[in-house]
Amino acid sequence: MKSCVTQTQAGRIEGGQQRLEEDAAGLRNGVPSELLLHVLRRREQPGSCGGIISAMNKEQLKKNVGDFVRLIPIAHRLDGKGHPLPQIDDEWRIESVTDDGVRLFLARTGHGRTLGYDHICEYTSDRIERGVKYGFLTLRVQLSIQGNNVNVTPTRPGVPVPPRIPPDPIRLALFQRLQASPGQAVHADHLPEFPAEEVTNEIARCDAEGLLEARLLQDGHGIRAAVALRLKRSGAAWIRQNESF
Repeated sequence: MKSCVTQTQAGRIEGGQQRLEEDAAGLRNGVPSELLLHVLRRREQPGSCGGIISAMNKEQLKKNVGDFVRLIPIAHRLDGKGHPLPQIDDEWRIESVTDDGVRLFLARTGHGRTLGYDHICEYTSDRIERGVKYGFLTLRVQLSIQGNNVNVTPTRPGVPVPPRIPPDPIRLALFQRLQASPGQAVHADHLPEFPAEEVTNEIARCDAEGLLEARLLQDGHGIRAAVALRLKRSGAAWIRQNESF
C-alpha cells in the first residue's frame, strides 16, 4: 500500500518531532523552549489559570488548612437592598478541606462559604507571621456578601464581576403598570404601596430622563402632581433590562 502522507505533511510531522525533542532537551538542561515560554506567558495573562486547577488537588490544599488568604477577586459587600458597600480586602481563613470542597471563614463578620474545587484557580503564598501563614486565593467565582449569605457568580479567574444593582422599586412598579396597561395613564395614587409624593417625583424624574411621557402640574413651589402617560422606547428597554429582579 502506498503512503498517503505528502511531502508537506511529512515535513510537519518531522518538525513537530523536532520541537518535542527540543522541549525534552530544554527540560533536562533547565532551559525552557519557545513552546514552554508561550505556555508560561499564557499563565501570566489576566483571567487565565493555565490549567493549574488540575494540580490544585485536595491533598495539596489540606496543607493550607489554617492559612489566611485574601481573595482575588475581592468579595463584594451588599446592603439589604443589594446596593454595593465599600470593599474590604479581608483575609479569610481556610477552615477545612473535604470531599465537598474548601471551607472559608471570615472572622470579622462570621460569614462562611464552602467553595467547590472548580471554583478555585490557585493558591499563592504571601508571608508568615508568628507561625501563621498568609496567602492569596485566586478564584473562578465572584463572592458577594449580603445579609447572612455569601453568594457566588462565575467569572474568569481573578476577574471581578460588578454587582447587579437592583432598580428603584417605584420606577419598576410604575413601568410595569404602564407596560401591562398600554394607553392607560398612571396617577400617583395608582401605586398605593408607595407614598404619593415619591411616585410623583419619580414620574417627573423619568420624564426628564426621556424614559416616559408625562403630564406635570407645577406651581411656584414645584411639581404638585404628575401623570405618566406612556413608556418611550428607552423606557421599554430599561424594563427589559431590569424586570428580572
